[in-house]
Amino acid sequence: MKTATYLSLALAVVSAKQFDPCTKDAECGNGFFCKPTDDKKFSMCQPKKDLDKNVEDAEQACTNVSVVGDATYCVKGPICGDQGDACPKKGDVAVASCIKTLNSYVDGTKCVAPSDATCQKIPSGARGCVFGAAPASTSAPASTSAPASTSAPTTTRSPTVTTAPTSAPATTSAPATTGAADNKQCSTNWSQCNGQNWPFGVCCQDPKFQCNKKNEYLSLCEPKESKRDADVAVWQQCGGNGYKGDTSCSTGNKCIKINDYYSQCQPDAIKSGQPTWSQCGGKGYTGKTDCREEDKCKQWNDYYSQCIPRTQQRGADEGEGDDVEIPDTIDSIGSGL
Repeated sequence: MKTATYLSLALAVVSAKQFDPCTKDAECGNGFFCKPTDDKKFSMCQPKKDLDKNVEDAEQACTNVSVVGDATYCVKGPICGDQGDACPKKGDVAVASCIKTLNSYVDGTKCVAPSDATCQKIPSGARGCVFGAAPASTSAPASTSAPASTSAPTTTRSPTVTTAPTSAPATTSAPATTGAADNKQCSTNWSQCNGQNWPFGVCCQDPKFQCNKKNEYLSLCEPKESKRDADVAVWQQCGGNGYKGDTSCSTGNKCIKINDYYSQCQPDAIKSGQPTWSQCGGKGYTGKTDCREEDKCKQWNDYYSQCIPRTQQRGADEGEGDDVEIPDTIDSIGSGL
């Protein structure tokens, strides 16, 4: 009897209770573990459920989510899509794709979510995160019949083939003065006018400027060639059933038939040098640096140089003596992409 009593007392001493001081897990009872305090001065017995919760929290990583027409944010939980609806919240800081032309841009390379994004159906048909109301659809017609308007499709990806597909292409940029009917949706000179998930009009407010593709994520409003404004610029529509615009391409380009409803000005592969408006230099750039005979390589900033028509130099044709001045917006090309 005395032996059983002593054994019970010994077990009570060995099995410490919650928040009792300890030096190792063995000193705590079942369901408890020995955890150091925040200041590391001593350790206490705490419930194992707290440990399990800490492990669970640590394992809950975030996933990158791109907001339509905005930057990329890291979101925890089931992200917006077939299995979830988690989107960036107001105050979240972007982790990628932050450029000056976005509404969320704050300073430097920092973009902050201006409001809670909602998970909703986007023009592509999938579910995506959107700030505010869903943007108007900018996708190309899905049928093979003649399009009602003469404007080109609105998303920007340079086609890689010249054979005729079975439907109107959805990967070419639109002419500068087409797209949104309201000029308020068009972009100002030298600012972004298209790119991946771009929700606004693919057009420029100034009729002397046009929307030129830089890469899959960025197109800019840039001036037309001053000598041949009537000529169609590279990657713009130059023919097709129902098309009533100019059919002559600018120097160094030729009109390629994509299908019965769409022909496009593309760089002449026979000519040497980078095509007009292509990149020709900048930090980290590893491509060709020579431009075609009718162009020159113009440095906009440390990260981006571009082949532009020699006619764009004001002193050559207009007698003003200076190159076209570029606002600070162009600086975001190097640092924001």
